[in-house]
Amino acid sequence: MKEKFRKVLEKIKKFLSIKTNLITVVVVLLIIIGVVLFIVLNGRSKEKFALDHIYDIYPEEVRKIYSNYVDVSCSGDLHLDIAIDSGEVSIDKLDKKILLTYLFSNLDKENLLTDEMNDSLIRNTEKKLFAKDNNLEKEIKDFNYKEYTYNSIDGKIKRTKGECSSDTKSILHLYGYFWNKDVLSIDINVAYLKEGKLYNYDNEELGEYDGDTSKLSSLTEHTSYYRVNYVKDNGTLKLSSVEWKHRS
Repeated sequence: MKEKFRKVLEKIKKFLSIKTNLITVVVVLLIIIGVVLFIVLNGRSKEKFALDHIYDIYPEEVRKIYSNYVDVSCSGDLHLDIAIDSGEVSIDKLDKKILLTYLFSNLDKENLLTDEMNDSLIRNTEKKLFAKDNNLEKEIKDFNYKEYTYNSIDGKIKRTKGECSSDTKSILHLYGYFWNKDVLSIDINVAYLKEGKLYNYDNEELGEYDGDTSKLSSLTEHTSYYRVNYVKDNGTLKLSSVEWKHRS
């Protein structure tokens, strides 16, 4: 057996001692390695989750998008008001007041909300935020955002002080994100707060919540969640559709 093995090694050495044979073997090995790497990396590139730097989208940019969903009204974070497990819903099928709330939240985070604004600000912001035009400036009639009521009057958006109170608050928590082809999806856990206790939307108690956001990860890890989808348009991420999904 040893003799046979020795003869095989000698044949291999003799074969590889010829320069053209050695080059052929190296090329074949490189091709095999390249194919294996392509399969592995192509499979992984479909979905990459939080803290990965992907497609030039960094965590701080995702958090900036997420901030548009947080602290948007007297009743807390943004509630999309779609049916759980209804599938993917295009933004043009959403209630216009929800889109306006998202838009005003963005203006709020950018410190652009004032007592009087040009309606062109609404049009330009809508084009920046959404994949489809919904003529939102025409929907601003007795529109409530936090403690103010907004109205469109002669090309101007004006606000007056209003009331702001709610017995329950919507609570969201950023769970993660991934790219699938050309769509960025962000998953956001969903719950609501009532009398100091957090509940999922099956009305099951999750635990006490005192506003410490560091507790939300464990409290909401099994809740239903929003999946909000963004497409990239000339380098800008725009909201295109939303989903509300159960965790299996």
